[in-house]
Amino acid sequence: MEKTVGYMVTWTTYGTWLQGDRRGYVRDGQVLGEDKALHDANRGRLAQRPVRLGKENKAVVERTILGKARRIE
Repeated sequence: MEKTVGYMVTWTTYGTWLQGDRRGYVRDGQVLGEDKALHDANRGRLAQRPVRLGKENKAVVERTILGKARRIE
């Protein structure tokens, strides 16, 4: 088996990329464009405010991912 040369890790946090978003979204494997009415409806259904990572939270995520990656090498 060949050695893995890299990983791509990507995700969103709660409420930051809803269906209908201007950046597009995926439904049933199909990429769809902006739908402002759908986006606004989904935003109205959120149980809490969207979660955005601050500088300290981002640093924790970075350290954690890099630490795990070093153990895999």
